Amino acid sequence: MEQEMVIKELNSFLQNTANRYEFSYEVINLRSFMRNVFGKDENVWGIFSEVERSIINKYENPKKRIQWMAGRYAGKMAIKKLMLKTDSSEIANIDVTKVSIKNGANSAPFIEGYPHLNISISHSYPYCVALVSKNKIGVDIEKTMTIVQPMLKFYYTTNEINEINKLSNNNDNNEADFLATLYWTRKEAISKLQKVGMNLDFRKIDTVNDITILQGLSIDKVRTVSIQNKHCSLSLAFEERVI
Repeated sequence: MEQEMVIKELNSFLQNTANRYEFSYEVINLRSFMRNVFGKDENVWGIFSEVERSIINKYENPKKRIQWMAGRYAGKMAIKKLMLKTDSSEIANIDVTKVSIKNGANSAPFIEGYPHLNISISHSYPYCVALVSKNKIGVDIEKTMTIVQPMLKFYYTTNEINEINKLSNNNDNNEADFLATLYWTRKEAISKLQKVGMNLDFRKIDTVNDITILQGLSIDKVRTVSIQNKHCSLSLAFEERVI
């Protein structure tokens, strides 16, 4: 019940954000998805292309296999939603059962045959989110983490650490964890927007404000939009000039 309430909240946030930032999305419950996979639900298995099925069979780790499948399933459901509201005949006529969502450089997903469409996927059990857009986009979701000082020094800017420590110094460790998790999702979403994976020095990405200025990257000005509750944080990243 708790997970369904969280998913409902995430869906509401994404629905309100989607029109402004021009993307389609899908949020799924990984526990329900696993039951459908193991139950051989054709509504799930039928959406994968032959290429994707061959990749699925190569995964020996069950957890990674489910995550990979869930990301592709969510991505294709997001494509279906985009098909319903597009004025492009090329997009409207996509056969999602024949399209493959693969991993490219730095494990960034891409929709094979549709280079003008961008996709971003994130999962943190039991949630999985996928976004599809004509614009560059990044998404990250994380369950609330317990933050330790060494992690702060290795991944966070001085400005972010100061904001987090203000809460810790007031003995409000839960709020400090919430804020640190929020900052982390913003960093991850920005990294996915740039398609550089973990090759980005997170200590140089200050996410205290909604606008982040970056140097030496293809996108130098990024806007992040976030939602948070006690269970998880979700952040989206967009190239600011698109807004």
